[in-house]
Amino acid sequence: MLPDHATEQSQPLLIRLVSDVYNWLVPLTAINILWFLMSMTVVLFPPATAGLFHVAYRVTRSEGPTIREYFAGIRQWFWISWIWGLLVGAFLGVAALALIFYSASATPIGTFLFAITAILVAFFLLTQAFFFPYLMLQEKPVIRVALRNALFTILADPFRMLLHGIILLAVLIISVLLVFPFVVLTPVTIAFWLMYLLLDWLKRHELLR
Repeated sequence: MLPDHATEQSQPLLIRLVSDVYNWLVPLTAINILWFLMSMTVVLFPPATAGLFHVAYRVTRSEGPTIREYFAGIRQWFWISWIWGLLVGAFLGVAALALIFYSASATPIGTFLFAITAILVAFFLLTQAFFFPYLMLQEKPVIRVALRNALFTILADPFRMLLHGIILLAVLIISVLLVFPFVVLTPVTIAFWLMYLLLDWLKRHELLR
């Protein structure tokens, strides 16, 4: 059972999400733009992303989102987020090579292995969505434990998590195509969504004291 790091949430997830994003629209927009600019460097993408979840986490502690807190999150999670980024990059690199290799095969076994690899990649990415939320809820932030907990959460409630994953992916794709919402609000909103979703799930299953 995880320690209680969050305030009580009486409102439904989506209502609270919309309300919080609306109430803190200006600072969240500024934070999202900073995330976008830093992510363009690629090198700063992992800590910049960790900063988004850090802000969402602090909000669950009844603290308003600020640019100062965003940079504090980047500093706090800089190295651990970079290790995570290297692990994810290595996995995706190997998976990409496997997909290219299997796609070049015209045999049934090649098609089968391509499909299995694609499913594993999708499952892996869905698991990563809960990495930072779990990392920040733990008393001791350990990458292995956060990944394990994220994996078990997906396995414990696959249909609900997959549904949220599909919705978030659709929102992300649309915002990227439109460009403007991706630059100003979508990533930070997704970070809040995932943090609130995990807290809601943990409390429903009495795993959060």
